[in-house]
Amino acid sequence: TIQFNLFLYLSKRFGVHIYHLKDRVESKQTMVKWHDVIENVKFALKTDGFDLVAPFRLDRYNALFSENDDASNSKITDAPQDCLCVVIGNTKRLWPIFEEYYKTEYGKELPKEEPNPLDFYVKKKIDSICIADFVTAKYQTDSSLAIQKMAKLSGMAIFHDATHMSVNRKYGPWISLRAVVIFHNVKGPETPLPMHEVPSLTSEMERESKDAFEEAAEYYNKRSGEGGTLDKSKSAELWIKVRDCLTSEAQKEFRYDERQMKYHYDIDRNLEHLVSPESQV
Repeated sequence: TIQFNLFLYLSKRFGVHIYHLKDRVESKQTMVKWHDVIENVKFALKTDGFDLVAPFRLDRYNALFSENDDASNSKITDAPQDCLCVVIGNTKRLWPIFEEYYKTEYGKELPKEEPNPLDFYVKKKIDSICIADFVTAKYQTDSSLAIQKMAKLSGMAIFHDATHMSVNRKYGPWISLRAVVIFHNVKGPETPLPMHEVPSLTSEMERESKDAFEEAAEYYNKRSGEGGTLDKSKSAELWIKVRDCLTSEAQKEFRYDERQMKYHYDIDRNLEHLVSPESQV
C-alpha cells in the first residue's frame, strides 16, 4: 500500500516551511487537519491570483442529488465520502497576474494555438498542487460539476435563484468559480459550515436584478435560437447589467475592468497585444 505523507506533500508542493504544522510533526502526530490544508492552499495559490478558497465535505455535496435526479451525474463517486473538498475561485485580482503570465509564457509554456489561454492558465496552476490518486481537481469546464452548489455549501457565496448567479458578501457577483480540489486522504469538516449571507442585497436590488435577468435571457434565447443572430456585445451588455444590479455601492471597486469583461463574455479574447511582435512569429 502506498502511504501518503501529507506533511511531505505540503512541504514539497507548496515549497514553504509549514510553521504551524511543526509542533504536530515533531510530536509525531501524523494526522493533518483540514484547516491546515486550507491555509496552505490559500498560501500556495494566492500569488497565482486565486484569492477565494473554501472547504466542504464531499458527502454533503453528494447528498444534494438523489438517484432519480436528472443531475445525479453531478455526484462525485471516485473519492472517500468524508474527504475534504476545496472550492477555488477568484476576483478581479486574477486578471493582471494572468496577463503577466501571458506576456512571459506565450509561445513557451503557453502554446500559441491555445484557444482559451485563461482556462489553460487556471488548469496549469491548480494542477500544480495535485498528485495522482491523492489530490485531484475537477474544473468548472466540466458541465456535470455543480460548482455553484459547492460554493454555497462551502460558504463562499450564495446562489441567487432569480439570476442564477453566485454572490459573495464582500465582492458581490464579481467572482469566478474555477475548480474543486479533492484531498482523498484528508477528512473534511465534520460539522456543516455557516451558510453565507449577503446583507447588502436590498429589495430594490432583488427586483431590478430579476428584471434584468429576464431581459438578458429573453434576448439570448431569441437571438441564439434557429435563424437568430446573436450580437455578443449586446448580449454581454445585458448580462453585465444583471451583475451591476446585484452590486452595492461598496462593491463597485471589485467590478471587472474592461479587458477582463470582454474576455469573460467572449467579446474579444485576442491577447496578442500583450506580447512583442517577435513573440507572435
